[in-house]
Amino acid sequence: MILAAAACSSTLAHHPITRLAANVGVNIERGTPQVSTPGDTGFGSVLQKYLEESNVNPVTEISDLIAAQRAYEMNARIITGADEMLSATANLR
Repeated sequence: MILAAAACSSTLAHHPITRLAANVGVNIERGTPQVSTPGDTGFGSVLQKYLEESNVNPVTEISDLIAAQRAYEMNARIITGADEMLSATANLR
């Protein structure tokens, strides 16, 4: 006896989904999504006792964050230096 079943939905193309409510979205450009059960053709599968792996590499993300932070610091120093030069130029009068 099946008490409940999970449902999967799929859209025909990769277009943005417009959020209508906290857990309801609709793909306006492609019409209504196709709904089926997991494991059907074209839909993913759901397995018990398995964890989904992360699609983020933490080492790459941290090194990118450090590079972005250094670029931000350099740009901030350039703006501070330009502000000081403009201030000195204004005080020459």
